[in-house]
Amino acid sequence: MEDVMSKATAKSEPQNGAHQQPTDAVFQAINETVNCYVAWATAWNREISDFAARRMSHQKTLVDQVRECEDTTAFAETQQSWLQQAQDDYSEEFKRLADLNFSYALNSTETDAKEKI
Repeated sequence: MEDVMSKATAKSEPQNGAHQQPTDAVFQAINETVNCYVAWATAWNREISDFAARRMSHQKTLVDQVRECEDTTAFAETQQSWLQQAQDDYSEEFKRLADLNFSYALNSTETDAKEKI
């Protein structure tokens, strides 16, 4: 992103050293950066919200299953199963968030690379 801004700023600086107003290139670079950030933040928030909803659903299922336990063995098995599911859910969520971050970082890098060509 710094490369985009420095290139856009360099394009707006006149050769004689006099100060000029930023050009459309500067505003375009800023707009692209903001749009990329907003898209990432929206996707991140959606993913976190979906994850929270899934975990709450699993929590409700646990409570329902615990109510049906007839002895401590059934309770322990239910709890163990729930803990394994929670571990799997958190591992999968971490991977989804890492993939999301990587895809937006890669998109940003590809945009910068296209501008250098």
